Amino acid sequence: MTREELIENVKKCILNDRQNTYGKPEDNFQRIADFWNIYLHNGDAVITKNDVAVMMSLLKVARIMSSPKHIDNYIDGAGYLTIAGSFIDDTSSK
Repeated sequence: MTREELIENVKKCILNDRQNTYGKPEDNFQRIADFWNIYLHNGDAVITKNDVAVMMSLLKVARIMSSPKHIDNYIDGAGYLTIAGSFIDDTSSK
């Protein structure tokens, strides 16, 4: 797969497929952060939606280490980091 094809797959994944299934990333990642905070910290807000995006990309890195030829992990990892980058100017993600 070429770099351009990878980028197109990431774009399709984060702007269409996943968003149509799970809703806007900022809402979905905040919901995940809320649940993780409840589980890890008994409701004390510590994890942000940006943390969720970065940690999900780390999950994909771990999967790449186990299965380096599985292209979906690269696409998903790039998608998570793209979403994390989109949160930079959002004060609620800090």
